[in-house]
Amino acid sequence: MQITLPLPPDLPGFDTTVTQVESLRPDMGIALEKGGCFQHYFERLTGTAEVTERTCQGQPAMMRKGRVQYLAGWPDPQAFQRILAAACTEAEIVTQNLPEGLRLRETATERFWFNYTAETQIYDGKTFAPASVLRERLAATPNQ
Repeated sequence: MQITLPLPPDLPGFDTTVTQVESLRPDMGIALEKGGCFQHYFERLTGTAEVTERTCQGQPAMMRKGRVQYLAGWPDPQAFQRILAAACTEAEIVTQNLPEGLRLRETATERFWFNYTAETQIYDGKTFAPASVLRERLAATPNQ
């Protein structure tokens, strides 16, 4: 066995190195300062990239330089939602928190709602029958 050099993530211009990887027991998550925790594994990071997220013990949990970000573990659902929402907001990507099993797709002229569950879903004043598809026409914009 041989450890590859340089150590990961080895991204050009991104001074961050994984110096240790720790497997985590299911009941031993690593808590994050901003909420949620890492589960399954945690990587110890070093480098000069900006630390944007820390564990409750002060260890770097996410580092970035410019638009490149490196996450040092597997986030639980709470941390995943928070980190992804922040990244989408920064990138000016509009998101919606849909109920479990309800999906939304848009084209230039139409919106499609898919209810993949066996239960009626209510969202944004609309009722979706179990296992259904709802098609809506979008209002024309000045460029259409």
